[in-house]
Amino acid sequence: MINLFVSYTPKIMTSPYTLYEEYKPHPMLQPYVCCYWSSASKSLMERKEYISTVIPDGCTDIIIEYHDHDEDLSFRYCGIFEDHFMFKEDTSSTKKSFGIRFYPGTASLFVPQKAKETAQSITGLDHLAPQMKSVLQKAIQESRSVSDLIKACDNVLRKILSDALLRKNEDVQLQNILFQIISSRGMLSVKEISEREVIGRRRMQRMFDQVIGMSPKKFSQVIRFQSALSLWIDQSPTKKLNLPDDLDFYDQSHFVKDIKKRVGINPSSIRVSDFYNTDERGKTILVEDYEKGVKE
Repeated sequence: MINLFVSYTPKIMTSPYTLYEEYKPHPMLQPYVCCYWSSASKSLMERKEYISTVIPDGCTDIIIEYHDHDEDLSFRYCGIFEDHFMFKEDTSSTKKSFGIRFYPGTASLFVPQKAKETAQSITGLDHLAPQMKSVLQKAIQESRSVSDLIKACDNVLRKILSDALLRKNEDVQLQNILFQIISSRGMLSVKEISEREVIGRRRMQRMFDQVIGMSPKKFSQVIRFQSALSLWIDQSPTKKLNLPDDLDFYDQSHFVKDIKKRVGINPSSIRVSDFYNTDERGKTILVEDYEKGVKE
């Protein structure tokens, strides 16, 4: 399958109290899995508790929480979100997290649940895909490092994907619609998409309820928000975050309101260091590079 999301690199907010890295999946999975990621609290920090912010990116995640030398694992599925949300972390905790981030709509091949029912929520994976959770748990319990975790997830997801593609023909029309939205950076109206793809709005809405988890309009807004962030971060990170000239926001006040809704703070308070994947230290790590670094 052609990777429709090859040019889409969602930005996320990271905390200075957290060690966070991203890793590329197996090439077979790259059209579907945006990345694997790992996260752990930094030790010996002055603050015992801190707040982390999650901003909308159109993606969904399986989140695995564990402690070193402990076989107890927690599996949760984070559906698509329209706005930001926050959660509390404890720097004294030995808990670590490992995640599988799916591109928009691709989790439906792995988690057989109507996307709208998991939107705006975090649910136990055993309620959504018990068989997948069981296979993942068995594979991961035998892992001893992040590199092992990546290989275990690669093996499990590739098997699930192969079986899913045999059972289900990919919806070419939905793929085309997603391509239209992402390539236009969320600037096409639902009417324009409907006319281009010759599809009724109600049918398109049903598609998005089933696979994406939010309406085409709201999904386009999330993509436009991510595009605004990327333009600022990639082109003018030393400047104040202002209304991009080539993104169709109504006016500056509308833009400010939208950013605050998605991030939780005013654009004037945002720093480029708040986001991951913004400099040499933040580039996504290949498994081979990770293993090489460990050996060195």
